Amino acid sequence: MLDLSPFGVAVHDGATVIYVNKQAVKVLGADSSEELVGRNILTFIHPDYLEIVKKRSRVIIEEGKDVDILEEKFLRVDGKVIDVEVLGTTTYYQGRVLAQVLFRDITEKKSYEKEIFFNERRFRTVFQNSPFIEIILDDHFIVKDANNMCHAFFVENNLDPNFTNFLDLLDEKTSQQVMQVSSTSSLLKKNEISLELPDHPICNFTVIRLDTEITEYFILIEDITSLLKMKKELEVREKITNLGLLSSGLSHDFNNLLTSSLGYIELLKTGFSDLPEEVKTIIHEIERTNLRGKDLIKRLQGLVGNRKEEVRNVNLKTVIEEVQKIVFPRLGGISLIISKKEEDLMILATFNDIFQVILNLVVNAIDALSKKEGEKWIEISYIVREECLLLSISDNGRGMSPEVQGEIFHPFFSTKSSLNESRGLGLVTVQSIVSRLRGQIQVRSELGRGTTMLVNLPLSTEAKCYLQ
Repeated sequence: MLDLSPFGVAVHDGATVIYVNKQAVKVLGADSSEELVGRNILTFIHPDYLEIVKKRSRVIIEEGKDVDILEEKFLRVDGKVIDVEVLGTTTYYQGRVLAQVLFRDITEKKSYEKEIFFNERRFRTVFQNSPFIEIILDDHFIVKDANNMCHAFFVENNLDPNFTNFLDLLDEKTSQQVMQVSSTSSLLKKNEISLELPDHPICNFTVIRLDTEITEYFILIEDITSLLKMKKELEVREKITNLGLLSSGLSHDFNNLLTSSLGYIELLKTGFSDLPEEVKTIIHEIERTNLRGKDLIKRLQGLVGNRKEEVRNVNLKTVIEEVQKIVFPRLGGISLIISKKEEDLMILATFNDIFQVILNLVVNAIDALSKKEGEKWIEISYIVREECLLLSISDNGRGMSPEVQGEIFHPFFSTKSSLNESRGLGLVTVQSIVSRLRGQIQVRSELGRGTTMLVNLPLSTEAKCYLQ
């Protein structure tokens, strides 16, 4: 019976081996039982376990008690160390109390366990330190595990990272597609989906069904919100670069034409002093139109950074007064309110820079009020905070949606239907100037409730200005 046992069996008296079965011979690497019987049992025990085996042998033989399974190391006949599980019981032979040891070789099992342990540790390291959001779900789409990036992502979005049902984060259509993975496919890939989170982050999304003993799902999410934002910024820069190349080529030739035109105008003014007043008025308007053309060239050059004007202290009050003169004919029934805390405030910039910023923002406000009925007003206000100018231009016009607010600083974007009304460059010019002056610009608007444009500019070379 013992020779048929799948376990190795050895009987000893605490010192000498008295019997071994065929499996014991095989496990210990002997050619026959005679090679093992008569030898000291301790010669097959690894030195690290000698004291433990001696103690267990005494318990079996002297106290007549069985001992529980223990993992040990044996030494084979050839000296090779093997891992074994050992169980000890009491047996009797010819009136003697002996120890019967049952054992099996678990070296291969231990090797597999070790490999599994290191594989799991490698997986855990990769999983936790992945730059992507990774989640493991059970068959009911309840979260079982989530990596560090996932926890950080949900904390940033003001959610409990220990969320439960993953489908709650998806829109209805995507949820249905994820649920279909369990029956129709083992893989689902979706690009640029918006998660149902406060900031609606945009993500690439992959679901893999894991067909193990129990059904699980591996979710990989790549937050590409910043990537898309960067892509859009690069597109904007490319447009500005193209605009710069275009304006650089045209400005020189256009400026020569205007210079020639202004020269002829000057000849008319000096050589024909007896012209009728009506003609003189027309000549004056032609001259003003040419001068505005020259100013447009300066704006285009300023947009691409080619213009070099001397930076000096500019009186903000003087700039606002000039803007008032320019926009006065366009105000109609609009009240232009100037609210100021500082009478003579000097800004380190060029006159044209500050003039262009305020003029463009006021003109935009006038346009926003063009179709409004009832009371219409624009307010220009400014105060000084910690060496920074906080300039505010508000109106009670139609306001802007969040989508429009996200586009207004992009070149050639305009809400006006007619190309004659706008080229979509005003706010691009403003943002370019403000950035060059180390300032910030921000829009605050709501549909039906008007718009406020905030501009923060340093009043000294050391000042740093931020908008909340």
